[in-house]
Amino acid sequence: MLVVAVKSVRQQSYDDWELVVIHDGLNTAVREAIAAISDDRIRFFENENPLGVPGNWNRCIQEARGEFVQILPDDDALCRRFLETAVAGFQRYPEIGFVQTGGYNCDEKLKPALSFTVLGPEFCKSGPDALEWQFETFRCMPACIIFRREALIKSGLWRCDYHDDWATIFKIAYKRGFCYIPRDLCGIRAHHENYAKRLGREGRDGIGDMLNQVQDIFGNCLPTSTRLLRLQQKCFADLGNRSAKASLKALATASYGKAGYESRRALVLNPWAYLGCGIFSAWRKTVVSRRLARILRSGRRLVDRTIIDLD
Repeated sequence: MLVVAVKSVRQQSYDDWELVVIHDGLNTAVREAIAAISDDRIRFFENENPLGVPGNWNRCIQEARGEFVQILPDDDALCRRFLETAVAGFQRYPEIGFVQTGGYNCDEKLKPALSFTVLGPEFCKSGPDALEWQFETFRCMPACIIFRREALIKSGLWRCDYHDDWATIFKIAYKRGFCYIPRDLCGIRAHHENYAKRLGREGRDGIGDMLNQVQDIFGNCLPTSTRLLRLQQKCFADLGNRSAKASLKALATASYGKAGYESRRALVLNPWAYLGCGIFSAWRKTVVSRRLARILRSGRRLVDRTIIDLD
């Protein structure tokens, strides 16, 4: 996947770029794969002591020398006109912190499965407008965003105590503004070893991580206004609904400790969480559908046995 990601950069229609490849660890196969690509614009580094994902991103930014920077995960890829389009966006809006585009969700072979582009005209937003849009759409994947390097450094770079720091993107959007270009210009691969999926298998508290980042974002939005308070309250309510659904899913799998924890958190964040319109659907999907599936499987086995007996 790394070789394909590098190839997508080398095929850009905009050719004034450098590519910094940093492997978070020591790996002979990765080193040889990059060495086999003959391009003076590519610089390769290895971290002898792994820094983790946010720490490695920070080193990438520190090693970069360009005015604009992007984090491109090794399992994603850019469409040919991504850089050309993004740089033109910075030229139209010289004060913004980043340019964001749309793109595709793809399979492992980069075959587009679904576009996540938000349709509509191109726009530039900052302040509460920027926060509302980002929270509503939540399309802030690294492969579809290119930053003004100076804005990213002033923000303090990526926080290493977050597994997936999207709060930094939101804070830059609020303070510096961003431009959204509604074109499919990158591919995000879905596969078994996706970073988010690995974290989920490792038991990461995704809702807790989101809660910490929401508080981080609004703690940096000063001065506080009634509009920001309403948006923060809505975020807490949404997280309460997520916790309520998570508690029902945990209950359906007999994970009673997790169910109790999620339930308590849900009621603190949103006292009306269990009255939300999506709760019954979550319960039905986790409990009722599983029971029906078991009944159908049992019935199918019975039918199979009956057919065999009759034959």
